[in-house]
Amino acid sequence: MRLSPWSGPPLKPLMKGSARDLWALSKQIDGLGGEWGFDVFIRRAWNFHFSPVWLYEPLRNFNDAWLSVWMRQKAAQMGVDDKAVGGTSVSFKYWASMLNSEDGVVPMPSADDRYMGIHSVQLIGAPTRDDLAFFTAWSGWAKGDGTGILSRVYLDAHATGYVADRSWNVGPLGDTTDRLFRTHSSSEFIDLWNRSRPYQRTRMKGPLEMEIYEGWSYGYACPAHLYIILLKQPGRSTVRVASCLIHHRYDQHNRATRPFTSEIVDLFVWPPYRRQHYGRLLEKIVSQQARDCGADVMKIAIWQADCAKPESQERAIEFLQNRKYEIEVVDGRQRAFEGTRFLD
Repeated sequence: MRLSPWSGPPLKPLMKGSARDLWALSKQIDGLGGEWGFDVFIRRAWNFHFSPVWLYEPLRNFNDAWLSVWMRQKAAQMGVDDKAVGGTSVSFKYWASMLNSEDGVVPMPSADDRYMGIHSVQLIGAPTRDDLAFFTAWSGWAKGDGTGILSRVYLDAHATGYVADRSWNVGPLGDTTDRLFRTHSSSEFIDLWNRSRPYQRTRMKGPLEMEIYEGWSYGYACPAHLYIILLKQPGRSTVRVASCLIHHRYDQHNRATRPFTSEIVDLFVWPPYRRQHYGRLLEKIVSQQARDCGADVMKIAIWQADCAKPESQERAIEFLQNRKYEIEVVDGRQRAFEGTRFLD
């Protein structure tokens, strides 16, 4: 199978793929130059074409990323299988001073620092409340082992996106989150972490199927649903067309907030299938599901990564306007826009 930034999507999800394959597929999505770029594009490519049940979630800020890494650390310490722990990554702008770091700490850039572009790394630990440890594959960098430190101050100023990912059928649920935080029992933690969650497939008219994964969440206080539209082609394999992750917002006591708000955290359509109404269909489906859950308000996040190209930003705004969302510009976070509409 030919994989390049210009190739069409694979006919079915791939179970294995090299870093080069993943890079090529992510470049179908971002349309940008440079190296890895924004992590969310890589995770979308992985989710659609390399693993049928591995899910991703864009995170809002440093605190979300720190919490995700902290919980992963605890899961590993409690004996959760490595394959079930999941991952957290960050993409950020970097300067030449990072390349010259001797201790692995990424310094704030000076006025005459040479800008190098955007880099993505896997976060591997939270040594302090204001630092995140990471790994990079740069040979011989800093201490020579590829590990480094990103501070809250640096990432608040220069992060372009955080993403968490994990198998859909493990991890915190709305009713297990508090116990996962508090328990000191490895057996209890592993039991809660691996607790099964419901799954169902709904047939729709025509060639479409909708898969619904319920209960997967990185928010640690909000149940989440994932919706995937599959396109069944006569005589050919099933192809993933679009996906959507939705959070139902609850307070710290696991009670619905008022007004009860559901939020589309990520709505994605694979590039060859855009402008064919799949995004509109998916938004309609999840809005109805939110109503059935008792939601009064639907919100949607548009990430900075999806506005890197002017035409992408224009299409995102057009989509929100057509679906009757009120649009608000968001400053100082990874989101470029938020949309809000009342469900009647």
